[in-house]
Amino acid sequence: PAYASPDHPCKAVYYFGGDGKRHAFPNERVYFTWYTDFNTVDEVSDAYLASLPLGLNVTYRPGTRLVKFTTVNRVYAVSRRGVLRWMTSEALANALYGPSWNRMVDDIPDAFYTNYTFGADITSSASYSPAAEISGTATIEANL
Repeated sequence: PAYASPDHPCKAVYYFGGDGKRHAFPNERVYFTWYTDFNTVDEVSDAYLASLPLGLNVTYRPGTRLVKFTTVNRVYAVSRRGVLRWMTSEALANALYGPSWNRMVDDIPDAFYTNYTFGADITSSASYSPAAEISGTATIEANL
């Protein structure tokens, strides 16, 4: 990851992809599903940052959090490449994420709705594995 200089009005953090593009983290909640701290973030010049085309935004790391949109009353699990899968019951959320699953739900502002697509609903605990989702996307590159 890299960011613009601290005195620059844009204090965004980006992932530089193998596609030669910079991919913005929409917020720190998304960032911390991929990294535990900012130790690997490098400061780059404004000119260098401007020379890189924008790519897709970084989405939540699959399997790590549950999400919902602020104006939609559904909770989704995240799969690879930003595919959201509706968690069809609280019992399933409890079975897959444990009794404190409701503390693992992040709100996604509606402005980021287009960062995601929708996949098959989760109707049984056999149809989604948080651990498999996490291990299948060890890097952001594997999720782009």
